[in-house]
Amino acid sequence: MPHRNTPLFLLLFLLTIFYLPAQSQVHGCKDPSATNYNPSATISDTSCLYSPVYYVPMMRVNPLDTLVKETSGLQMAGNFLWTFNDGGGASGIYRIDTLTHAILQKVMLEGAS
Repeated sequence: MPHRNTPLFLLLFLLTIFYLPAQSQVHGCKDPSATNYNPSATISDTSCLYSPVYYVPMMRVNPLDTLVKETSGLQMAGNFLWTFNDGGGASGIYRIDTLTHAILQKVMLEGAS
């Protein structure tokens, strides 16, 4: 014999299954650093938007040694920075300190012009 509250229990059961999950899943941006952050979002929908980032790097230019007056070629080789003179001066290659720009080594090239 069916219970007289069966329709009420069935209605509550169906509401619980279909209504509550739909209400508890809120799509949106879950990143607090985004401009459209939604604190009530439970599902990230990849809609986050961010303010533009402006960055101006500091530049510090140290002049190279006067031995390399006309250099336009730089090459990293063996964790060292090497350069050469384009014209004028002795034919050679120079190993340069990447922090101070001082010449650490000079290799003369015989027969080169």
